[in-house]
Amino acid sequence: MKVALCGLGEIGQIHLRAIRESDHDLVAVCELDRELAASSVGDQVPVFEDVGEMIERAGPEVIDICLPHHLHVPVAVAAMEGGCHALLEKPVATDLAGADEIARVAEETGRLVGVSHNQIHFGPHRRLRELIDAGDLGQIRSIYERLWMGGKYGGWREDASQVGGGLLMDAGVHRIYMAEYLGGPVETVTAVMDNPRAEDA
Repeated sequence: MKVALCGLGEIGQIHLRAIRESDHDLVAVCELDRELAASSVGDQVPVFEDVGEMIERAGPEVIDICLPHHLHVPVAVAAMEGGCHALLEKPVATDLAGADEIARVAEETGRLVGVSHNQIHFGPHRRLRELIDAGDLGQIRSIYERLWMGGKYGGWREDASQVGGGLLMDAGVHRIYMAEYLGGPVETVTAVMDNPRAEDA
């Protein structure tokens, strides 16, 4: 399959390595930072700054989207309307309207859209699921998740209009899908906050 990668930041680098190690062909990269693109792919594949131009000239079948959250919807829509399938990093969108837009365009175009829930594939998580499935841990009645991120990330991660919310919309997405992966459909959610200031949420 011919794959194009949008975004060569921290997560994009992981996806780049995975594509290179797969049976798929990396046919293009879309990245605004030319120095980053040069150090990541050199002249191995063409580098574009515009998704539409990349689709037209490189002809990918799927676009792997590793961009700041607020860019997921426009790039996924452009990918599908350009005839490509779309693979998104989490979260799908910064709000429900954006997620609905992606679903609508996927339905209209007949393109597939997926979200990378990578932690399901981590060895310890797979092993835990095996133990649960085998009944070795008994009936799962609750799952407790504790999440904390320290330090300052800077850039788009500190802009609520680009992230779509606080920690829950970033690393918290992993906790939600992992709870469902290990415990099945969620019936009840309880949260305890020890610092309820909105600017820290």
